[in-house]
Amino acid sequence: MLKSREAARVIGVSPRTLAKWRQRGVGPQCVRLGYNLVVYRLSDIDAWTRTRARHMPKATAADLEGTIGLDRTGGLNSLDHVPRLRGDRTIKTGGAESEGNGMNAEYHELIRRADRLRDLLAKYADGTLDFEPTCPIALLGRQLDVMDEYAFILRRRANIEHIDLGEQPVTGILRDIKPNKENQ
Repeated sequence: MLKSREAARVIGVSPRTLAKWRQRGVGPQCVRLGYNLVVYRLSDIDAWTRTRARHMPKATAADLEGTIGLDRTGGLNSLDHVPRLRGDRTIKTGGAESEGNGMNAEYHELIRRADRLRDLLAKYADGTLDFEPTCPIALLGRQLDVMDEYAFILRRRANIEHIDLGEQPVTGILRDIKPNKENQ
């Protein structure tokens, strides 16, 4: 458990700012142990930092990975503080290779999720889906169209930036075609 002053130092803001956040319900979750005593769990600060990092540029969010922790003695490690959350952020600028890796990962994750949605829609059309979707099927179909369009945009952007996304998986109707024994 960290007192307010220690928690503010870990986050990289002043104790006064942390108190204002607490009043507004914006900062990390706290535990009140009396009228004036407020403590913070390191796990709550870490969770709040990660949640906040989701809305930051990828380079800054990557800097925040594993930033809060305890050293061998059980005290806060001075290297683990997060001063980048303040206005003096230092963002590492990645080269083209790191951008390509990020785009590659994003593209393949998008394709994987689109395939899962496509399989779900195919099972629904066959009547083999073991649950009833809560949203309209037309909405899921539109989502799949949007995902396919975004994948196409990523492929075009990768071509423009000379980034290799690897082998392009065949999706859509072509993926579902199975060899017919009569035509073999």
